Amino acid sequence: LKRWRSVLPKALGRRGGQAPSAVEALPSPAAPGPPSVEGSQRGWLRVLPAQDLLASLRADQALEALWRQSRLAEPVWARDLLPAIHRHAEFVQLMPASESHHHAHVGGLLAHTLEMALAAVTWRNGHLLPTGAGIEQIDEERDVWTYVVFFAALLHDIAKPLTDLRIQWRAAQMPEPLRWTPVAGSLVQLAHGRRDAEYLVEFTPKSMRDYGAHSRLAVTLLGQIAPPTALSFMARTPQAMEVLVQYLSGLDKTSLVARIVSRADQASTQKALLSGNRARFDTATSVPLIELLMNALKSMLRSGTALPLNRSGAAGWVHDGSVWLVAKRVADGVRAWIRQHAPDESIPGDNKN
Repeated sequence: LKRWRSVLPKALGRRGGQAPSAVEALPSPAAPGPPSVEGSQRGWLRVLPAQDLLASLRADQALEALWRQSRLAEPVWARDLLPAIHRHAEFVQLMPASESHHHAHVGGLLAHTLEMALAAVTWRNGHLLPTGAGIEQIDEERDVWTYVVFFAALLHDIAKPLTDLRIQWRAAQMPEPLRWTPVAGSLVQLAHGRRDAEYLVEFTPKSMRDYGAHSRLAVTLLGQIAPPTALSFMARTPQAMEVLVQYLSGLDKTSLVARIVSRADQASTQKALLSGNRARFDTATSVPLIELLMNALKSMLRSGTALPLNRSGAAGWVHDGSVWLVAKRVADGVRAWIRQHAPDESIPGDNKN
């Protein structure tokens, strides 16, 4: 298993505006360090408390940057947002964010979430919320809308273990492993008082996955992650609480909060696909998306007719050692090719060119 270190760019010290380096805060390979995450057998991982999980990602600097970008007093941060990060960490443990796409490595989901939260809260400082409100209201409600953006980012993918993963867990003197039911609580809660608790990550068969469900189920876990004081604070501003609930229920895709979180998600994903860790779980069977796309593109070019080149109406041109392709036509063609020749593989939808 890999160890991770935090790479915190100087740009994270800026407030407001763009934060192109926010997603660089986590993770990248580093020298071995505590704590040990391996379970008793290959593929099994120890159930760890939040402090050990965050230490395994070397997340201290990223958390410091997140606190500073939140612009909250330290006691408020320590009361409302930091405990939520700890609860989230204990809930997702070192599970992956995907089977073969981005952040598919050990600790990928937690790393992706911290990257997203940092980027989202940083970019939140460059926007006025709520949209269309007067300057007095914007100033008065600054903190509550920071809470909304933070929890929207933190819980964006938290329901993935409900929909995409099958987790077994066991502890000392348990006769058989048990299937983890996330709505019953985190593995830390379920394993409380037991020794040597560990879990195995497996993936739900593709035919049984609902790829949009995690965006609809996140709201069901809000009460497990957000401290009561944070929920009470947001509830004092019904409009803010409604925006958060709408987003976590999968009903809001267009509000400013949704756009900020989506931008943070895309930035973290793109960073991982370009230069992130390529490790995957032993139980992963899906073909990585980049391999799927490149193999399809090569097959189409070899066929000679799927992507005609250097002719009238061509999909691309070869000139002076380079290949120039018509982007939308190629994206649509590759998607159609995969659907025909590898129908069991999952690929981004028509709006993801």
